[in-house]
Amino acid sequence: MTNISVTITGLYSYPVKSCKPVALTSTVLTPQGIPYDRHWMIVNDENVFVTQRQNSKLALIESALTEQGLQLSLPGAEPITIAYAMPQGEIINTEVWGAPCVAIDEGAAVSQWLTQQLHSDKPLRLVRMAGDFIRLQNEPALQAAGNTNQHHVHFADAAPYLIANEASLEALNKALILAGEQPVPMNRFRPNIIIKGLPAFAEHNISSLGNQHCELNFKMACERCIITTIDQQTGQRDPAMQPFKLLKTLNGSADEKSSPMFGCYAGLEKGESVELMVADELVVVA
Repeated sequence: MTNISVTITGLYSYPVKSCKPVALTSTVLTPQGIPYDRHWMIVNDENVFVTQRQNSKLALIESALTEQGLQLSLPGAEPITIAYAMPQGEIINTEVWGAPCVAIDEGAAVSQWLTQQLHSDKPLRLVRMAGDFIRLQNEPALQAAGNTNQHHVHFADAAPYLIANEASLEALNKALILAGEQPVPMNRFRPNIIIKGLPAFAEHNISSLGNQHCELNFKMACERCIITTIDQQTGQRDPAMQPFKLLKTLNGSADEKSSPMFGCYAGLEKGESVELMVADELVVVA
């Protein structure tokens, strides 16, 4: 599958893992992903990371990258701003899916804000990666065929970029409608880059996308979880577990116990500091 042109239709950064994204019209590519993507993460009183799996209200927290810093807001609550400068906070030892991370606590004020707004019985804290700590992308992505660079990431699940295909969502929604279920928007899958121009699920069978300035190397399909069942506007879970259940039959794996797949993880093989814009075209590189 070569010489197929695809168009970028969406660019997103998720400053706080599992909270709302910031929609972008353009971005600078870095080996660690889109700037500020998964730069911060919420942990509980045992230093375990918290996502929408544990508290679906995270879907309601808005993120904004202002001149003063990261601003978090929630309807009915006063927003709070976290400075971009590295804090002098407590060192936190945590992990993301078994990968150890050394992080720094962003302080008591944002801890109190998160704990109150998320109605948590126990304190929650906002952390960022310690400046001298390097976390490599996860082992499956590191070992994927065609990988040449050992990228490091912040708090993303696996690799620096998550790419989703509009045609795959269209196929899923057609199947949902035929099954008498409601279609879902792309935000259920929380991608960094959305593309249009490939057939449904063809993103799982290509090696990279690029142009004369950059190349994004596809590393592995993204296995999905119950976050796909959470309405990102209301924070409510779908009682029928859709679209997770239907996606498992539509684009599952040979192992019936495995999760369904949607989108692919990717790393930047060429093009650091290159600007990428919505409406830019990229070509499939085999």
